[in-house]
Amino acid sequence: MDRDQLQGILPAFGIRENISALEPLLHVDDLHQAPPQYKLVARLRFRQSPPLILRLLKEERSPAAYVQEQGELAAFFVEKGIPTVAPMKVLDGRRYANIPYQGHTLLAILERDLGPEITSASLETCALAGQLLGRMHAVVLENDVHMQHGKAIFDFAAGSDVDGGPMLRDVLQQHGCITEAGELHQLYQNRRKELLTHWPDLPHGAVQGDLSINNLTQDSTGRLFVFDYNCAGECALISDAVLQGMLFAREMDYPEEELHVTPRQRFSAFFDAYQQQRPLCAAEAALWPSLYQVMDAFWFMRVRYGADSLEMQLAERPDMPLDAWMAGVQARLHDVSIVV
Repeated sequence: MDRDQLQGILPAFGIRENISALEPLLHVDDLHQAPPQYKLVARLRFRQSPPLILRLLKEERSPAAYVQEQGELAAFFVEKGIPTVAPMKVLDGRRYANIPYQGHTLLAILERDLGPEITSASLETCALAGQLLGRMHAVVLENDVHMQHGKAIFDFAAGSDVDGGPMLRDVLQQHGCITEAGELHQLYQNRRKELLTHWPDLPHGAVQGDLSINNLTQDSTGRLFVFDYNCAGECALISDAVLQGMLFAREMDYPEEELHVTPRQRFSAFFDAYQQQRPLCAAEAALWPSLYQVMDAFWFMRVRYGADSLEMQLAERPDMPLDAWMAGVQARLHDVSIVV
């Protein structure tokens, strides 16, 4: 879309001022594919008003009802004093506008620009992020807020994107390691079954779903702001907290002067700060170490995607002995040092 086309979207949100500069941040145009997809994220600048962020979407995973629910969750957090931003409303109260484009209908979401995302996760940032997530979970729990649409990517019960248990079996089977695949998958399934037995006892609620440095910005006082509810959904709160904390501690960019800091230290900073804002209930306190252990043992980047992942190692050495790798899984499944 060019500037004139984007300008034509703004009146739906009650904005008449002309765009003075357009800064595309992300553009994916696969409308000719099946299913058709489109995503544009752009910063709109004006001569007299602060900049805005415009998102145009057509995604199978983001129907209009889900986008509306994302916006309402963001608005709830704003109302409760959480440092975040909510999409602007159109005249009929929706938090998106329907935009015709090349025979398709795109969803337009417009919100205040919070500024550039942070570039790295220092130990202090880990603590601030954990604190922010704890506050968000606390107000959700206090107000009994839930979502009907969307799959939270850190929900272990629903199959988390960072859970490498299922993908480990696939990787091993693809390389002919049938016996090892069966043994490790049984270990994973045993722990999963044990955890899910207690899942109904855990507090659940609506979560933002992706508290990464890509979705955080920081003001001049050091306060973190969160944006982008594209991964929001219903989740066991302790699952969201532990898995987000592990991802924040392992897979972000970190300051060069803190490369000596271990992932375990970063996780502790995140999770300790989280609990200061939202103390765990008895069921969560009993369950979270076991959840951490199984996620650590079957961490997705260790299985696939990482530069030194098992998949990469097997591609280079198909006959690689797996005894040490399997022993490492066993050790992590029974590592109690995280709670010491």
